[in-house]
Amino acid sequence: MKYSYFRMLAPAALLLSAAVSHAETKDFGEIVMGTVYSFQKGDEVKATYTAPAAGNYRFCYTGEEIPAFPDKNYTDAVAHEHFYGSDGTKNWMIPLQSGQTVYFYSSPLATMSDGEMWLATPPSSLDLMSVTPGLNPGDPDYYGGKLSVSSTYRMTFFFNEQVTCTSASMRFPDGSYETCPVMTGNCSVQVGFSGAMMNAYYEGRLKEGDTAKIRLVGVKCKDHPSVRYGSNGTLEVEFTVAAKPIELKKTENTPESGARSLLSYYLPGDRNGIVALEFDGEVSDERLPDATIIYGSVDDMEHSLYFEYPPVSVEGNRVLIDLTGKLRRPADMQPGVDPEQAEKSITLQIGNIKSRDGQYAYTGNIASFSKWTYGYPLEVLSYTYASDFTPAKNGPLKKDDTVEIWVMNGRRLTFDNVTFDYIKDGSPAALLLGKADLQAGADPDDADALLINFTMPDLAADEDSEVTMRLGSAVFADGVNHSADVQGLYRWTNGSGIDAIGSETATDKADVYDAAGRRVMSGAKASDIQSLPAGLYIRDGRKVIVK
Repeated sequence: MKYSYFRMLAPAALLLSAAVSHAETKDFGEIVMGTVYSFQKGDEVKATYTAPAAGNYRFCYTGEEIPAFPDKNYTDAVAHEHFYGSDGTKNWMIPLQSGQTVYFYSSPLATMSDGEMWLATPPSSLDLMSVTPGLNPGDPDYYGGKLSVSSTYRMTFFFNEQVTCTSASMRFPDGSYETCPVMTGNCSVQVGFSGAMMNAYYEGRLKEGDTAKIRLVGVKCKDHPSVRYGSNGTLEVEFTVAAKPIELKKTENTPESGARSLLSYYLPGDRNGIVALEFDGEVSDERLPDATIIYGSVDDMEHSLYFEYPPVSVEGNRVLIDLTGKLRRPADMQPGVDPEQAEKSITLQIGNIKSRDGQYAYTGNIASFSKWTYGYPLEVLSYTYASDFTPAKNGPLKKDDTVEIWVMNGRRLTFDNVTFDYIKDGSPAALLLGKADLQAGADPDDADALLINFTMPDLAADEDSEVTMRLGSAVFADGVNHSADVQGLYRWTNGSGIDAIGSETATDKADVYDAAGRRVMSGAKASDIQSLPAGLYIRDGRKVIVK
């Protein structure tokens, strides 16, 4: 095996040897300032430079960089500052003392690409190369030829040399000004003006169509401080501004407005399931804002991230995100995920909100100038829906019976009617009692329970045929279908004189649940319930009150 491995490597080694044998040794000798030296991949490159005076010397590269060393041991590179020029060149700024020599060297294997190197001549001037965003009103950063602070929070100036700047300010038409944060980096100066601009809007010093200016002071070469921009190191640009963008003033059902969690389900019509963002001006509805729900972890390689795009609507100055009617348990969003390992939080992003004039709404966040992001703990709902029917389930049912339906946690569901499915003249039939025909409300003994009362209508069903009584179009607050738990089965009698079949006798032993759906007794007799603390319980599908 070793021999076979050597045989596989040998051709590659021979090719590398052949490639190196065609390379040259490029000994450039003493570098002359301003002269360009070229080399090719695989060349052995050598050069030296001795500083005639103390100062900073900039060695420039395109392609491969040839490192500089303090001696011919070529071990540790000399101290230097590495940066990219405004034209993309790689630069080594090396501080040297008068008479100090540095040695440039790259072995044939280290010279991995073609390139050029030269020692830049000291700059005679500091020149502005470009500005971002541009100052041309036709640039994409402008809205109708006007700069919008909602999408442009800062302005960056690029120079031909490394640069420093003492301060920056924004100047307004009334002669006032505000200092702006400034940050320099290599050949650029970045000025953050959004705060100053918004303050001027608030105070009436700036309005749509006004001309604002940004002024930089103390602009000079970092490595050659005597070289300043212009005559005195001052740079000033001006631009026309758009109107003040709309701002978020109030939210509903977000963490910042008191929502402690996002539920795994909201009933349709539940106001708690509508996230609202309210602005200080009208929102454009020409192109609706977007909303995204994100769930999962990027570190989870087994389960893909979950993305959902809930419906969004605009009402004047409000953006509404409807989270109702959708089940969002971890298992629904990431099938097969281990509940113990599932993410405990969920994210809602709302973005691309624009005002009537087309500007983005102002977020105040340069890292996310077009979106608001809210993180919620995910609260998974789970309710028990037991029911008790009078007359008792599995017994007779006839016209004019007084009917009561009791539903545990029934206040946490919605329904449209009480539906009866039965047999009439040998064929399936159905009858619906709308809410106008029902008396529905909270159970005085349990505010979460629902009581429904009505008088039984005449179904004219076939004698002794089966009747199912259920809640029509029921939707449950945890998003799970519990319809089978809130229905009763009966046998219809038309009162013909034949004895009705009595209700089924309760089993001798049954589990007992409290009002929250927790099992508190197993295999209990009816008499055993009286030993429990006072309260409402469910045994064998019937409610029992212990006083």
